[in-house]
Amino acid sequence: MKLMRQRLLYLHAREPSVRSEVIGWAEHPGEEPGGEAPERPYRSVLAAIEDGWRAIHFPQQLAPSDDRELDLVGYEFILEKIEPRGERDEPR
Repeated sequence: MKLMRQRLLYLHAREPSVRSEVIGWAEHPGEEPGGEAPERPYRSVLAAIEDGWRAIHFPQQLAPSDDRELDLVGYEFILEKIEPRGERDEPR
């Protein structure tokens, strides 16, 4: 039986639409420590969905806030991919 792994992709968009521009991101599991900073993986959340990512969390549709105390970058979407483990992936 082939072992599978879940990859998570956090995309922060300028607006709460899947068509909005991605302005921040993180992927888990990510790249090896010490590697170069990755380029933006997708221009929009919709582009990631069209590439096989599944949206598992959509941002709340709240009105924009001008609160400078908040430490938020855009509207957060969480996407996942389930795929076979590679040779470098070790079970935990």
